[in-house]
Order: sequence, then structure tokens, then C-alpha cells
Amino acid sequence: MLIFIATISDERIRNKFEQIYFEYSRYLYVIGFNILRDKESIEDAMQQCFIKIFNNIDKINIIKSKHTKSFISVIMRNEAINIYNKNKALSNIKPLDAQDDVEDQNSNVEEILARAELKKEVYGYIKALNVNESNIIILKYVKGYSSEEISVLLGVSQEVVRQRLSRAKKKLVALIADDRREA
Repeated sequence: MLIFIATISDERIRNKFEQIYFEYSRYLYVIGFNILRDKESIEDAMQQCFIKIFNNIDKINIIKSKHTKSFISVIMRNEAINIYNKNKALSNIKPLDAQDDVEDQNSNVEEILARAELKKEVYGYIKALNVNESNIIILKYVKGYSSEEISVLLGVSQEVVRQRLSRAKKKLVALIADDRREA
């Protein structure tokens, strides 16, 4: 978020936004925590909240006021609820359906069993991720959605999708690497 603040060219708006950020970021985190209880989801909600605050910064006159606190609280609560509802809907995704296992007719039994075992192993690693991470991995790499399609489906920007994918892939790689070291 601080990088975003640094990119604001109008110094007056940048200072105002920076003051809002430092005054209310912890407060907004608590609102997000009470709804989401997941650090990454809370961070996503806060990012969306601050984007909306920036887009409506002209509606904020006095930074330390009940009106401002109420205004940004409503934005954060709505963003957190939206993410909660999307996460809830995504939790119904079936990661590796039987219909996804269409095999080539020329495959021999050993190849089919090897692919099935590999899928089972990869699925085990994906299940070890949190719900947001596993859903984004499944949508991108199992179901084949583009980042743009995932963005629309989740109702977040493509940048958020990119960040979530990056975090999820890093965690997945770390899980696999840790498992290989132990073996």
C-alpha cells in the first residue's frame, strides 16, 4: 500500500490518503478480522477498501472524525463481506472431478496409474493450502481459467489474482520442497 501512496502525484491528495491510511489501517484490519479470520483475505479486503477510499477521497473532509470513521468502516465491512461470500461460494468447487480424468485411449495401464498417483500427490499438496490459495490454484491450473476470468469470478482486480497466485505457488513449492527434504 505504501508503494501505491508513493505513486500519487498530487501531494495534497497523497498526504491526505497517507494520513487516512496510518490513522485507520489497524482499525480496518480488526473489522476485516472479525468477518474473515484469514490474514490474506483481510489484506485483500483492505487493499480493495483503500482503493475505494482513494476513489472517494474528495468525500472526506476531516480525517479524524466520526463521519470519516463511519464512512471507511462501511467500505471495509462491505469489502470483507464480499470476500467472505466469494470464499464461501468457492469452497464448493470440486478440485479434481472424475470427468477431469479423461484418459488417452492409447495409454497403457501403467501410464494411467502413474498419472493417477501423481494427481493424487499434487492434490494432497493443494489440500494443505488454505481455502483461498487452493481455490485459485484449482481455478487456474486444474480448471484452466485465465487470470481475467478468475478476476471476474472473484470480483477482484487482475493484480489481486496475480498476487494470490504468486503466494499460492510459493507456498505449494515450499510444501513440496519440505516434503522432498524429509523423504
